[in-house]
Formats: sequence, structure tokens, C-alpha cells
Amino acid sequence: MRITIGSIIEVPTKLGYAYLQYSHRSRPYGKTLRVLDGFYKKRPNKKEFDELVQKPHLYYVITSLPWWEDLDPYEVIGKYSIPDFAKTFPTFKGGDYDSDTGKSCNWYLWDGDKEWRPENGKLTKEEAGYPMLVIYSYKSIIKKLERGWRPEDEVHPDDYIPNGPQKCGSLSCVSQ
Repeated sequence: MRITIGSIIEVPTKLGYAYLQYSHRSRPYGKTLRVLDGFYKKRPNKKEFDELVQKPHLYYVITSLPWWEDLDPYEVIGKYSIPDFAKTFPTFKGGDYDSDTGKSCNWYLWDGDKEWRPENGKLTKEEAGYPMLVIYSYKSIIKKLERGWRPEDEVHPDDYIPNGPQKCGSLSCVSQ
């Protein structure tokens, strides 16, 4: 089955089947996938899928390669409309990587059209939960799912402002 916007991709993990929905094409980075919530021992039925797709997703990931066409195992199990709350292209966060220190700092945000730096280079707690502007491989997505990873795991607590913007000193960095 050809993969198009709305396609649901079933991928086996050590914890059961996980489901991804192709939600947006993100130029220049690739395909944006919604990571749907939960692991399943067997494929949900149509009614359960109708409900699953309408629930909030865990997060978004970007992948550039059509890995689902090159790697097994995966299966496209259907196509569902993107729910209204997920139709707007998500805002991603990224950071400058310093190869000398192995840290990211100077966070920036990208909404599919423009890029900007948050005030003082610090993220709000909400921004810390934005998906990472990283192109993930199939194996990386599966490992992150199995570990229970979330996008906020990439942000050190010192690198976001828990209660919103405030006057801060220097920019802090976060270990990779």
C-alpha cells in the first residue's frame, strides 16, 4: 500500500505493536509522523483505531528516508483523516551543537516556515516539550518508543524557564 498523508504505519517493538501516522510533509527535512499512544499485543480493530487516531499523540518525529519501503518489518494498515487538533504543522525545537563540548545550547524554534530564537535562548516549559528538529531513522524511532523517550528528555532543566520568560544571565547548555 502506498504511504500518503493519513497513512497508519504499524511497527513491531519489544513492547508490542506501535502506530505512526504520516501527518505532514516537512520541507526541507522530510516526512512528519505522529507517534500514536500505546503498545498493542494485537492490532486494534477498526473502532479502536477510530478512537486511537482521534486521541492526542505522544509527539511528532521527522524522517527523511522512506525507510518503510526499504526495511521490514512494517505494515501500512490503513488511512485515517488527520484530526483537527493535529492539522497545523507543529513547531519544532533545535539547538546548536558544540562538538568540542558535546553540548547543545542556543535553542531555536521552527514552525515549518520560519525559525527564531526564544527569549534569552531559554525555552519555556511548553517549548521544552516541542518535538526535536532531528531527522530520525527507523531504528532510532523504535528505540525511543521502547525507552519511553519524550522530546522534553532532550532539554536539561537548567535550559528552560519553568514559569515563562524572565530576565536571565548567560545561555546554558545541555548535554547530548
